Amino acid sequence: MKVADDPMMAALMPADGADWEMMHLREQAALDPPPGCPLKLPTGEELDPGMWRDRADRWTGLPPECPVVPLGRTRGSSWFLDARGDIAELKDSSSGKGPIGGLFAGRSRWLEWAWPRYGKPPKGGGRGPVVGWEADDARQALVDACAFMGTYDPDRMHGRGAWRDDTGLLAYHAGDRVFVSGAWRAPGRHGDWIYPARPALAAPDPSPVPDLHGPVDDLRRVLQTWNWRRAEVDVQLLLGWVAMAWISGALDWRSMLFVTGEKGCGKSTLLKVVSMLFSWGLLKASDPTGAYLYQKLGHDSIPVLIDELEAAAGQSQHKVMKIVELIRQASSGDKVGRGSSEGIALEFECRSAFLCGAINKPPMRQQDQSRFAVLQLDPFETAEADAPIPWDRLKGWGRQILRRMLDGWARWPLTLRAFKAALIEQGGHDARGADQFGALLAAAHIAEFDHDPRPDELKRWATLLKAEALDETATKTEDWRECLAHLMDKTPDAVRNRPSSKPNLGSRLAVYRSDPNALTDLVDFAVMMGLAISFPKGQPETWAHARLFIPASHPETRRTFAGTTWEGAEGTVGVWHSTLQRAPRDMIWPDQCGRGLDRKRHGVMVQLAKAFPEVEGD
Repeated sequence: MKVADDPMMAALMPADGADWEMMHLREQAALDPPPGCPLKLPTGEELDPGMWRDRADRWTGLPPECPVVPLGRTRGSSWFLDARGDIAELKDSSSGKGPIGGLFAGRSRWLEWAWPRYGKPPKGGGRGPVVGWEADDARQALVDACAFMGTYDPDRMHGRGAWRDDTGLLAYHAGDRVFVSGAWRAPGRHGDWIYPARPALAAPDPSPVPDLHGPVDDLRRVLQTWNWRRAEVDVQLLLGWVAMAWISGALDWRSMLFVTGEKGCGKSTLLKVVSMLFSWGLLKASDPTGAYLYQKLGHDSIPVLIDELEAAAGQSQHKVMKIVELIRQASSGDKVGRGSSEGIALEFECRSAFLCGAINKPPMRQQDQSRFAVLQLDPFETAEADAPIPWDRLKGWGRQILRRMLDGWARWPLTLRAFKAALIEQGGHDARGADQFGALLAAAHIAEFDHDPRPDELKRWATLLKAEALDETATKTEDWRECLAHLMDKTPDAVRNRPSSKPNLGSRLAVYRSDPNALTDLVDFAVMMGLAISFPKGQPETWAHARLFIPASHPETRRTFAGTTWEGAEGTVGVWHSTLQRAPRDMIWPDQCGRGLDRKRHGVMVQLAKAFPEVEGD
């Protein structure tokens, strides 16, 4: 097929030198006039040096075809896209030619045309030769232009990676150029967004990629050489992540992957394969900090690969949890707010897809676990000296998959909705599970096929990914139930050093459920934790009517939750109080109680028989 026959192919072809906007800086500079010569405008009109006032831009007041784009002002600084297309700051306190010359680096001859400085006039009269440029005139014109543009908003910036443009279409920032509104353009302001120049990423393949015998088939055959615990499922989820990661910044939800496995399972080689697919369009880090990641990403939405994100203890565990927190924010596209040393509030909109690898997955709260699909690698049954991996083709496959995702963007909403519905209706998933696995399946489908997902395909994957059969979802519990379970499992300090077969509240409740004579022991144990055992007035003191009162604020109860997210600050209502009220109202409800406590307190009442129903074999 010829390029001219395919508008999308033509749009995605690398721009050639005939397009002024896509010319290299050196090529553009070569067209700037020599000192004292006129500048030729695109209309063919020629303007002598400094003679542009009646042709000035109506919004900025700058000369026509200015290489520098004013963005606005804030906090005593003017902000621009410099001649390279990168973000640049010009402080009011700066003086001299240096800062302005830096803005126009590579286009200095244009400066001499716009604001010429003349030498000594000839004896016969008239102007002298152009010997430079007037810094004061240039500076004031540039500062005024930024004032006309209004307040500079750094949050209206899209770094490298995929985004949605003003119309909802897919935009792809490749670093040195931007595919937006159906064409490749130079970095700069496009619509309401700023796309600054950045180091180049891999560009999509310039030719249409067929859905039959394409890059996904090739990549699947390579990935199948590893010994996956869930074989077909894990390979499909990894393929989906690769496809989704290319366009992660444009999505409402990003699914994360965690690859685990013992030594000798080929995990490092697998992560190298993934890294090669994205070439330099991926942030790869080992043992990073959360601050490093969000500062390195900045406004980019490129995928992130973290190796050796191991379970650890002490300060290292805190560092790991900060990374997990960043990944949680990235999955839904939340903004990360930080303050600079100059007292300026900065925001980073993290929209990257993360793939982590480790021998042991670090401990995570349920809200974090629900954002990961965990792929387990087993050791190879037989060792091989060299894996049969076509390293020289991986980069090309990655570019082809990117091309398919750009071409298939219009199909994304319908495809995602179809897989999410199948996972809920046929796979038993809740909304979060449908988001997590639906995005991976939808991306894999678009990368591989041109047709919409058929009912048999939807049913097949929903069956293979049934919620009750997946480790990621089979053990999923609500936060309030985890909070209640922590209360049951915690051993109070008062009995920590006493040998006992019933070291916690849960064990005492279990005894009382089968032996009503253990009530006194249960009541005394509960009081030790700042809790109370209560019964409705006029009802027998049996398990069927027993209730556990948990005060909203009590020193002993707070000590039980110390070090958890349910603790809260000293002297305030504990976080556990609001968390537990998310349980069904006929099981846990707000109430007051003073039985066995120092005074009547506000808190929540737990109907024990409903919270801990008897199960056969329990």
